[in-house]
Amino acid sequence: MEEHTSAGCYLLRKNNDRYELLVIHRTKLQGEEKYVLPKGHVEGKETLEEAAKRETSEETGYCDIQIIEPVGINDYILSWNKDVHKTDHYFLAILKSAKKIERVLTNAESDSGMEILWMGIEEGLKILSWENLDGVLEKILKYIKQ
Repeated sequence: MEEHTSAGCYLLRKNNDRYELLVIHRTKLQGEEKYVLPKGHVEGKETLEEAAKRETSEETGYCDIQIIEPVGINDYILSWNKDVHKTDHYFLAILKSAKKIERVLTNAESDSGMEILWMGIEEGLKILSWENLDGVLEKILKYIKQ
């Protein structure tokens, strides 16, 4: 079975006195809507952390990102043209500044429309289409209280 490894971020920013979570609203050509986190494939000899930062920057434009800690793994089988074992590694990250670069989107991402949303942490976690990993809210709250 083919193996795919991806990495992404639960990216937080402090906005005045509260923290917000970045969520990407994707609308596919067929009208299907998803709310997802920035993530993508690990390339070459990248570490998981490097891939998570690169993918987050490419998909959102934000480039001043600090990885805080790993928060979980989503492991599943996808049936594309053939079965693929997919492992997604997620990290808690903080936006250090609003510094941006030009977004680098794949054709599929460009075709689907990708709107960057900042929302309250609990609201953002509830709206996610599939990245609701156990214990993430607790890890985020622990970080915020430090």
